[in-house]
Amino acid sequence: MNTFLLISFGLIISVFSLCTSAATVFTNATVWTGAKGKTEQSVIAIDKDKIVFVGNDIPKQLKGEKTVDLGGRFVMHGFTDNHVHFMEGGAALASIDLRPVTTPKEFTQLMAAYAKTLPPHQWILNGNWDHQNWGGMLPDKSWIDSVTLNNPVYVIRIDGHQALVNSLGLRLAGIDRNTPNPKGGVIVRDEHGEPTGLLKGNALNLILNILPSPSDDELMKQFAMAQELALSLGISKVHAVTAYPSETTMLDIFKLAEKREIMKIRAFVSTPIESWEMAAANVEKHDRGNDLLSYGGVKGFIDGSLGARTAWFHDAYSDEPGYYGLPLNDPKQFATWMSNANEAGLELSIHALGDKGIDFVLDRMEELGKNELRQKRFRIEHFQHPSEDAIRKLAELGVIASMQPYHAIDDGQWAEERIGPKRLPTAYAFKSILEQGGLLTFGSDWPVAPLSPFEGIYAAVTRSTLDNANPQGWIAEQKISVEQALTAYTVTNSYSLNDELKRGTLEKGKFADFVVLSHDPRAVPANLIREIKVLKHYINGELVYEY
Repeated sequence: MNTFLLISFGLIISVFSLCTSAATVFTNATVWTGAKGKTEQSVIAIDKDKIVFVGNDIPKQLKGEKTVDLGGRFVMHGFTDNHVHFMEGGAALASIDLRPVTTPKEFTQLMAAYAKTLPPHQWILNGNWDHQNWGGMLPDKSWIDSVTLNNPVYVIRIDGHQALVNSLGLRLAGIDRNTPNPKGGVIVRDEHGEPTGLLKGNALNLILNILPSPSDDELMKQFAMAQELALSLGISKVHAVTAYPSETTMLDIFKLAEKREIMKIRAFVSTPIESWEMAAANVEKHDRGNDLLSYGGVKGFIDGSLGARTAWFHDAYSDEPGYYGLPLNDPKQFATWMSNANEAGLELSIHALGDKGIDFVLDRMEELGKNELRQKRFRIEHFQHPSEDAIRKLAELGVIASMQPYHAIDDGQWAEERIGPKRLPTAYAFKSILEQGGLLTFGSDWPVAPLSPFEGIYAAVTRSTLDNANPQGWIAEQKISVEQALTAYTVTNSYSLNDELKRGTLEKGKFADFVVLSHDPRAVPANLIREIKVLKHYINGELVYEY
């Protein structure tokens, strides 16, 4: 080849390299990239499943097949939810909802009306009741027995750590006055020793073990309902967890949704830590999934919840002297599970709320991680009531605080009754975690709390409790900025799931997962953040939701 041809060939290559094709160019936008040190942009272009340009001035070589003027709308990366009971949430959407109930009478009336819509023998499930809504009196089977004679009932408290069962359900499970409390659980009894119908902690397994399994079609209906809601709220990826080991695992359900081609939302699915061997075998056989559906993590409980008084503390509960909460699993056995899962290369996500539970988990993680801890992306789920020392240690070790900010404005209505004023300053310590250099991620814990990220952002920046008793913020010194909350929902969440090279910020080469919002959450009054709507939602460059 002569010199002229070589030069000509080189010029042709240079011309091609200057041209960037894009399927769609979005202009006149307020683009929050989430990337450190980068100012706002006004243009984002995508081609197929990737971002090909983010900037202000559209380069001449950018060739777009379609241009969309966004009229100044706010654009950001899609939200990631760090902790969602996805299938339980879908099941709740298809079942009775007891969250609006504010009196025992309403509880009975709603249960009676719902039972009339069901055939005999069908279980009444989910519910998500909150006894704090009617003054703190715990429900009793006598509230519902007369209106559910033909339907067994198992309805959970909103935190998932207590449940109400009717007499028919107790009989089917073989629970009576002679049934011993299981380890890590309580069968609540009246003054005569008879079960009241209320179960706590691991006692829930007595019912879970006898519940009939839903069909594949029922599961796919529940999946679709959960996904539809999540996409409408701008959630592009979920860390899906479950409390309940079973033969049909949650991962099987997600794989079925993927196989049936109804899965649009990205998911990382964790297996209950008790089943770590099954999780390890699955990784060995199938690797860790793909960019839509990934796995290779385990999630376990060391304690329960503050609402159910099953969170594990060093000092006794203020409203129950001599009682410290409890570990839901034998600590020695749990430490072995953590060690085995870690040795198998699985990622650890451990539920710990009380300061003693948190310290236990941090100590075990420190032992397991040694010099590699920051690479392991270990997570403590909830991290609600740590000590100041635990906050410092979390940051030093690089363990991730996987928190759900809505709980702060809910629990803040009554938490002081449980733990007293001395332990309050570090409750839901969002700002302290960041100031110590810790890693903070956000999510919902749906259906325990609302799925909406906008509710979570509102909670994190205002800390205004649901009873309006703290308009300036409950433990106001722990409030954070909107941008810090957005970062926790996107950038840090992607890091926590080993996604930071592909997702989390709006940058060239990353997946085109982004949302167009009705308003800039940084620019509206805080009380209006919850009113923001998702106008468009793209995953992999595909429009998956439009308002």
